[in-house]
Amino acid sequence: MDYVATVYEGGASATGENSSKPTGGCCEKPAEGVATVCFKAAQMGCGGCVAKVQNNMKTEAGVKNIVCDLPTKSVKIEYDPTVTDIDKLKEGFQKFEYVVTQYYPEENMAYVFFQANQIHCGGCARMVREKIGAEPGVKEVTVCLSTKVVCIAYDAKVSSVEKLVEGFKKFNYEVTECYN
Repeated sequence: MDYVATVYEGGASATGENSSKPTGGCCEKPAEGVATVCFKAAQMGCGGCVAKVQNNMKTEAGVKNIVCDLPTKSVKIEYDPTVTDIDKLKEGFQKFEYVVTQYYPEENMAYVFFQANQIHCGGCARMVREKIGAEPGVKEVTVCLSTKVVCIAYDAKVSSVEKLVEGFKKFNYEVTECYN
């Protein structure tokens, strides 16, 4: 396997270079025949979590490189698009009970993670994705059925945590924010 992992934990890259950004940032162009996606992984809170992400995701088919940026809690994955895709990579995170959403480097994007204990089945998860996904400003909704965590990427100029909580209340879900 030609997997390579790079860790950035603030201040110095794994290669020892001082930098204010992770090496191989999300906006850099990938190598020929390689696709790149960045995820927001709010559960990634320490070096042990970084190792957990790397050790688990490097086993996913098609993964070529992983760059973890601990300060922003983002994970950049370079992968072979003929072997896997973004949805399969998200499923890979859920195997070790991490819920992620795609990381969008746009200036006004915000991310929130909610605990939604009313989620009991795939139908509940689909309803949350559809109803919350239809709220103004919401770009993406990811649900981890095993942990009952919902991750939402949204435009902070259009929506807010409070508006999203109200969106859940429309269908009688009580949620609490988690993974600050």
